[in-house]
Amino acid sequence: MKIIKRAERVEAVEYSLYFESIEFRGGGFSFPCSKDGVVGELAPAGQANYEMCLKDNGKTYENMGVESNSWSYMEPAEGRCDCGSTVVLSHDETECSKCKRLYNIFGQELRRLSPEEEAYERANDYAYSSEELY
Repeated sequence: MKIIKRAERVEAVEYSLYFESIEFRGGGFSFPCSKDGVVGELAPAGQANYEMCLKDNGKTYENMGVESNSWSYMEPAEGRCDCGSTVVLSHDETECSKCKRLYNIFGQELRRLSPEEEAYERANDYAYSSEELY
């Protein structure tokens, strides 16, 4: 297998405009927005809640401003199988949909277990052995 796209970490961020309940701190409404606090199109119920918060003028809901939520995740590598198919290497074991070859997340081809080896693995694996979990 030839790796055609390396795995990469993706950084993501979303913003929301947050209105906190004055009576019940920690509760309230938040609406997806741009970094500058511009709220886009909302579902009808969301739009009604947003308009209610804007008309409230701080009596019931305090405008806390824009909050950011950031996270990262891994985009899996992709490889070209010997049969020519593209395989997304997203699991410990990934099967080529065309030729059924088995690969790990690094693009190394794996040998399939025989039925006997698979039975042994199931019998000795904590994930399959209920009496050892309880």
